Amino acid sequence: MRDAGAAWGIALATVGVLAWLALVSAYGPFTVDDTFISLRYAEHVARGIGPTWNEHGPRAEGYTSPLWIAVLATAAWVAPDLELAAKALSVLAALGAIAVTGALAWSLCARSEPGERAVAAGLAVLTIGAAPATAIHAVSGMETALAMLLAAGYALAISELLRVSDGAHALGPRCAVAAGLGLALSLTRPEANLVVALTSLLVLAQLPCVARRRFAVAVLALHAVPGALYFAWRVDYYGQLLPLPFYVKAVMPGAVLPGAAEALAFARASWVERIDVGIAVVVAVVALRGRALVLAIPALALWLFWFVPAHEMGYDFRYFQPLLPPLIALAAAGAITIREGTGKAAVMIPAIAIAGSILAPAPWLARSIEEKRGYAAGIARAHAPIGHALGSIRSEVRRPVLASLDAGAIAFHSRWEVIDTWGLNDAIIATRGERDAGYVLAQDPSVVIVISARADRFEPCFEHEQALWDGARALGLAHVASFEFLPDYHLFLLAREGAPESEALIAASQAGASDRSPIARAR
Repeated sequence: MRDAGAAWGIALATVGVLAWLALVSAYGPFTVDDTFISLRYAEHVARGIGPTWNEHGPRAEGYTSPLWIAVLATAAWVAPDLELAAKALSVLAALGAIAVTGALAWSLCARSEPGERAVAAGLAVLTIGAAPATAIHAVSGMETALAMLLAAGYALAISELLRVSDGAHALGPRCAVAAGLGLALSLTRPEANLVVALTSLLVLAQLPCVARRRFAVAVLALHAVPGALYFAWRVDYYGQLLPLPFYVKAVMPGAVLPGAAEALAFARASWVERIDVGIAVVVAVVALRGRALVLAIPALALWLFWFVPAHEMGYDFRYFQPLLPPLIALAAAGAITIREGTGKAAVMIPAIAIAGSILAPAPWLARSIEEKRGYAAGIARAHAPIGHALGSIRSEVRRPVLASLDAGAIAFHSRWEVIDTWGLNDAIIATRGERDAGYVLAQDPSVVIVISARADRFEPCFEHEQALWDGARALGLAHVASFEFLPDYHLFLLAREGAPESEALIAASQAGASDRSPIARAR
């Protein structure tokens, strides 16, 4: 039975990793525009400017993952292509998250035979590896994959701590590892502080007296104190209580609980449409009780938290991804509990897992891949050429300042001063809760970029940009060029006719149109 279980575990894990590799290849070109925001901050750190949006003017904290910025800044010192480095690091983090999720499932099944534990690990690797979102967030270049890896590592450290807490063997180091991983996770996604705080309280309630004291000291010394010092530093450095994206997500939207629809959709996709996974999680909570609740309750709290803020750039449930490693590991443990309770399920459970993981995304997978590759083509066709064109004449421009809602690739490639008209990187817009065209235009940008739903005339995709369009034209800026990102998403660029920036943008637009012509495509 042990040999059969090991064979099943290896087979399941192999299918999961191969599926993930295939999905990574399919989604490979996709890099989200917001990734370039992180790259800009990281580059500024590497150049000695500091973790701020623009080289000059008030400091702005438009990022929420200081650890990811630190990782990218380190990469910027050695990597010739920072975008490629970000994607490579993200892919490696996702692969690590898959492996650690398997290890967590193995840990949760400590009372089972080695063969059954191998099946559990294989089920976990299959379920998380074959999920298209795991590949999407691996190639996107954002901090999501790192958050998944640290969430899996933190859950594994907590699981192992509870498993051996009755003995004194390596208890101190285990407490230190868990507390350190909790800090790293919180510095990768700030809302993870909620998970770590709840987990710590639940762990303290279960540990025996000696272990409880050691764990409390470790959390205080390696998480609470360093975290408080970092919080105090950033409040002093930026002059804001919270990072700017929090203000934009929680203050700007007018709806009550703007994240509720996304949170419910995630629950439906993860636990209802994959009912086998949902049932297995419930079985694991009932069977494992304390160890399972330490993972499940904080996950539930984080899910509920995301009812409150809007999910800016929340593509493919990216804010929920750190929930998946512990919940999928619990599902694998629950499946083994079912498998051990009924001999007839010995073969059926792995078969169901394989079928569910591969068939569940089948109806929409091709469309998803097409959309992500289309997004990547749009960045290459619009945002990147605009950024490169403006960057090439930066020294020739009297005032290299541009205003744009899409403030990722354009800002990174141009190295201009950028007014983020959406507010993620602008303290005034974010904290006032108002996207004011007058405030933007008062800063005298040389280039203004607005988004149009039509190519032949300006039809704003975002209502507040109508005032920006009208105000820029009233100040003498003309519509000099257009770039198509998507068929219903066109970047209209306004600048002064005859100025170097105007000529550069016209040339880039014409070059792009030439590349897209039927003759050019035939070549």
